[in-house]
Amino acid sequence: MIFFHGNAGNMGQRLSNVSGFYHKLNINILMVEYRGYGLSEGSPSERGLYVDAQSALDYIMHRTDIDVSKIMIFGRSLGGAIAIDLASRLEYRNKIWALVVENTFTSIPDMAQVILKWKCLNWLPPCCHKNKYFSLKKMAHVMTPTLVICGSNDALVPPAMAKELYLRCGAVCKKLVVMPGGGHDDTWTCRDYYSSVQQFLVNVPPLPGEIGPFFDDDTNSTKRHTIVHTV
Repeated sequence: MIFFHGNAGNMGQRLSNVSGFYHKLNINILMVEYRGYGLSEGSPSERGLYVDAQSALDYIMHRTDIDVSKIMIFGRSLGGAIAIDLASRLEYRNKIWALVVENTFTSIPDMAQVILKWKCLNWLPPCCHKNKYFSLKKMAHVMTPTLVICGSNDALVPPAMAKELYLRCGAVCKKLVVMPGGGHDDTWTCRDYYSSVQQFLVNVPPLPGEIGPFFDDDTNSTKRHTIVHTV
């Protein structure tokens, strides 16, 4: 798993969540610290964070001690926008096995309307926003099996945005999970959080060209699933 964290803080503040992934799902994790965050040099920018994500995946693809056919990317909030951008790029489409995004938004202009509640923002051209992160538009180009998670009590990013992202996603294998009581920063502490991720990954088919097609238990035929699920 390549882990892209949210806007506030740094990757050290996500260690408890990452420890859960490691111990409960038995997976290895690469935590990415964006430019300008934590101890990383430079200044953050939308383009810069996209490049950081691409560099992380390129690095993993050149490792010889891991199974590069099962690389998944995870992003929470801002990290979700970064993960969606990475998965939407044609050059990386067949390199990512699974995408998991949590409590992420459709775009920065959409979030500006939610937070500021200024109706005049509806008429503001996108070029007026310094950062855009047009995740909803990019989701149509995401063909990677995708899990969209949101907390029902997220007071920052409206849970309705998760449904929009799910519906727009171009993947055949996709799943939407709403965690009851989950807030923006603590959805990962909900009871069924890790088991929901695990159940999704069990149904993710292999990358194109890899050995071992996904078989349906009942028909024993090759089949991809589209799943909508609320825990």
